[in-house]
Amino acid sequence: MLIINNWKYKNLFHPSEYDLNTSLALKCAKNGTLDYLCETYTDIDKKDIISLINEIPNAKNIFKGKGIDLGGGPGVISGTLVNYFKNIDSIILLEIVRTVLETCFPIIKDQYLTKENKNKVFPTIGSFDEMELDKNSLDFAIAWDAMHHSFNPSITLEEVYRVLVKGGFFVIIDRAHNNDTTNEEIDQMLSVQYPEEFIIYNNLPSGTVLTRSQNGEHEYRFNDWENFFEEANFKVINKKIILEKHPRNDSYLNDAQMEQYFVPYSVGGYERRKVIYVLQSQ
Repeated sequence: MLIINNWKYKNLFHPSEYDLNTSLALKCAKNGTLDYLCETYTDIDKKDIISLINEIPNAKNIFKGKGIDLGGGPGVISGTLVNYFKNIDSIILLEIVRTVLETCFPIIKDQYLTKENKNKVFPTIGSFDEMELDKNSLDFAIAWDAMHHSFNPSITLEEVYRVLVKGGFFVIIDRAHNNDTTNEEIDQMLSVQYPEEFIIYNNLPSGTVLTRSQNGEHEYRFNDWENFFEEANFKVINKKIILEKHPRNDSYLNDAQMEQYFVPYSVGGYERRKVIYVLQSQ
């Protein structure tokens, strides 16, 4: 029997994004295989998740104890972490779309979690802005392609800071734009309407009109992210940009003086690059 925890939260999730994630979850559940779930919902293979995580210095001392996977979808990231890092006691898989957990987490539990780890992941419906957790109750948090969906990253970061122990870690794997990106360019990115192929692929009705903004997307520059971190009192202890070998990255150079390098595996996402921030509470 699948047990899902329910946390109370204000409805701050865009309805179009909720509908898309619901439709995508139903599509993955109908297929029913782990590989299809990784490819279609998470857009990255299990082995590539591990490779990317291992780009984080001293990762084994970050991912231990009690943690939370913010906006964790069906649980591919949570499952990978508990299977790989033996010193993790438990992970709360926090996801706001009920159907994602009800239909897709059973695939993770049945096909991916090892026998000793099947009871370490706790699927929970709720918002990362309103966690029903005591202060200083978690050792680590991770947000994989989730933080850019926050309506207000400062609020989300303050809530994560609240629930972490002093010296706890928050790993963010996401995207960021160069600091010279203008507001007009960002507005243009968000106004892009998804093509019909995207609509069909994500199991939405043909002819659905959906912009990136309506799908809950937000675009932040490197400076934006670091201002959010400072406001929440997080210390940045490591940051880097991981580039997939892809034509989009042939001439890419960040303007934030961050370390960047190519890797021989897929990192997922449209841009085929990820920024990794490792934050620590003080």
